[in-house]
Amino acid sequence: MKKRHISFLIITFFLLIPVSLAFADERPESDIILVLDKSLSMEGKIEPVKQYVISDILGSDNVQIGDFLIIVNFYGTAETLNPFEIASEDDRKKAQNIVSSIFLNPKHTHTDIGNALDAAQIDIKTLTKSDRPKVILLVTDGIQEAPKTSKYYSPD
Repeated sequence: MKKRHISFLIITFFLLIPVSLAFADERPESDIILVLDKSLSMEGKIEPVKQYVISDILGSDNVQIGDFLIIVNFYGTAETLNPFEIASEDDRKKAQNIVSSIFLNPKHTHTDIGNALDAAQIDIKTLTKSDRPKVILLVTDGIQEAPKTSKYYSPD
């Protein structure tokens, strides 16, 4: 269990390096797709992950006023929630409340990371009219257990 937790932290750290570097200076308004794992394997990690996303991602300059935000939650399937622009601090609070509600019931079987990234790719294609930078932030423990119906299923 500790090895998985350390792997999760390392994956998260390396995923955030480019995001942090990109956001270190003033940056243009961006289109951000936040992909959140709410599968059963996340159960013991939900509270620290939720707090991290709410405070360190959504509550900081990583998501700024003027950004466009798409939130995708996933387990065996992926669901894109209603995208919206972060036009005010109220919109930032709205995003934080959405994330909090996503993690209320994480007890979903399977984890289909490939399917979640496919959903994010579709979301990016809907933003092709925008010349703004695109950022995908995947928050997961890295455990891939796609259902048999998924093209990403593997028996091992």
